[in-house]
Amino acid sequence: MEDFTPSNVVRSRSFEGRYICKTDSLQPFGINFEDTVRVSTAYPPLIVAKWKMLRENTLKCLLVTELWEAGKRVHWQGVQVPFSPVGEQQWVQTEVPVSLSVPLKSRNLLKIYLWRTEGPGRCWTDEVSITATP
Repeated sequence: MEDFTPSNVVRSRSFEGRYICKTDSLQPFGINFEDTVRVSTAYPPLIVAKWKMLRENTLKCLLVTELWEAGKRVHWQGVQVPFSPVGEQQWVQTEVPVSLSVPLKSRNLLKIYLWRTEGPGRCWTDEVSITATP
């Protein structure tokens, strides 16, 4: 069987480790995080995404959170990722808090990814961590 690696998962430029996710005009969506939720919450939680980002030029992107239940999307939100000119062409620790609009349910599918919305250039992400607090 052939080893399939999406074209936006690359080895070049990694901050640490073997692979990073590249977002550019050909691949405007990253594939940074997708997992099945294992706990339920009584209230909509605060999700905090942290990652290392290397960005070219003034590329603008959103951090998108999606929550799926039984094959239906029950939450979608895009939050502008802050841009720091200091971080251009350098790895920068980036953190974005997102308040979900619905509580988590066990077996929901949580997706968190970058969406390149405008501007020239590419960006790379590595060292992604996701935390949720009720």
